[in-house]
Amino acid sequence: MESGDRLNCAVRMGGAMTVHLPSQIGRWFNRLSPMQAMLFGYGFLLLLALIDYSSDITISFSVFFLIPVLVVGGRASLRAATLMSFISATLWEAINRRDIGVSISLGIHLWNLGTRSLTGWR
Repeated sequence: MESGDRLNCAVRMGGAMTVHLPSQIGRWFNRLSPMQAMLFGYGFLLLLALIDYSSDITISFSVFFLIPVLVVGGRASLRAATLMSFISATLWEAINRRDIGVSISLGIHLWNLGTRSLTGWR
């Protein structure tokens, strides 16, 4: 089975794919069940949001908001990864909105939330 076929099968079935990462990280990641991946993702996201909220605005944690999305996407389902992406982008935007104030219109914040949910980048 080719790589593209395995990806299509995993997306259709909502199953996990084997990922080739450096030794210990890869073994840990490949042993996660979908439920464990989601619990890790939500726990990591909560911890990251608390750290980002309490830190100075000059310190950016933006790239770390992708980690729970990648873990859930790799081990759970596409639906769970999409939900994690939306929650991650919502928290990220809420924290940024608090840090920079409300000087930007709500429409721009909603646009940023939507694009960050889809792409995962600023």
